[in-house]
Amino acid sequence: MTRTTSPGDALSEKEARRFRDLRRVGIAFLAAIVLLAATGLLGQKTTTAKATGGGYTLSVTYPSVVHPGVDVRFEIVVSNPNGFGKSLSIALDHHYFSSSSNGTALVYTWDSPPGTTFRMSLDMYAEYGEHFGLDGRTSVLAGGSPAVTVRYHTRWVP
Repeated sequence: MTRTTSPGDALSEKEARRFRDLRRVGIAFLAAIVLLAATGLLGQKTTTAKATGGGYTLSVTYPSVVHPGVDVRFEIVVSNPNGFGKSLSIALDHHYFSSSSNGTALVYTWDSPPGTTFRMSLDMYAEYGEHFGLDGRTSVLAGGSPAVTVRYHTRWVP
């Protein structure tokens, strides 16, 4: 039912207080959103997960909170004080990267990487359709088996 008003119609004191309180709640809600956005709490975030094992230190910087449709940072750093020998292999969960595979991992191998620290960066694009997040895992392989593994989780937000 539509109620028409005229300049002579006045709200009761109770109605006026109720509408005033509703406006205040709405303004406080909008102010809270603006404050959260201004402090960076609503934006994208990267996190670094680190693990040590088998003589290796593995560090993965991954998108922990991401908006769909944007580029994200993904970086892997592997260190071994004794170097990497004849080869270095890094395995990544294939489902995390929306790739096809006949196994469970994408394996990258480099022949005789120099030095004691190896850095790998991937240019990633956050896909639409992942609403509840996605778990990922990166491992350094030694003799075909994981020597050290880092696990992580990415959340997609609108």
